[in-house]
Amino acid sequence: MPIYRFDIFHGEKASSRTQAFDFADDRAAWKEATGFCSDLSRDIFSDLNANSEWRLEVTGEDGKALFRFRVLTESP
Repeated sequence: MPIYRFDIFHGEKASSRTQAFDFADDRAAWKEATGFCSDLSRDIFSDLNANSEWRLEVTGEDGKALFRFRVLTESP
């Protein structure tokens, strides 16, 4: 099974929450990543400040990004 990495970023800084998982394919990794974001949503929003970013990046075995989930905050 292919290995997928889930890397969490706050702005440009990577979090220590990097995790590796094996899934059957990209679709299974996508499904897991959406659930992961959903489960973390309360923590994500409580940790954000004005004009900040939270991002989950899913990479494949070759290290290339497959998906990015981003939450941005902006002050008008």
